[in-house]
Amino acid sequence: MNCGSPRLNKPTFVAKYCSSRENLTIDHVLPIARGGEWTWENLVTACSKCNSKKGQKTLDEAKMNLLKVPKAPKDYDILSIPLTSTAIKMLRMRKGTPEEWLQYL
Repeated sequence: MNCGSPRLNKPTFVAKYCSSRENLTIDHVLPIARGGEWTWENLVTACSKCNSKKGQKTLDEAKMNLLKVPKAPKDYDILSIPLTSTAIKMLRMRKGTPEEWLQYL
């Protein structure tokens, strides 16, 4: 994401590339520029260092692996996701945010 990415520094968030809990951002596993979408299965938390290293590359191109494959939460899981106000604002304003997500933001 760009420099204006929200920082997600809650204890429940862990970077999915390196398991760091510091300077977390949201990363698209398959970058938007490469056809990726704003879906649960394509979004992970990433430390800013790993996010920069990966950039617009695929995981193979960046020689990176996910520690845990992202998946869509069950209906009840959404209640346990602690989003920062910055992340909520970003998702509300994002043109690609799926309509069904808006009820949770």
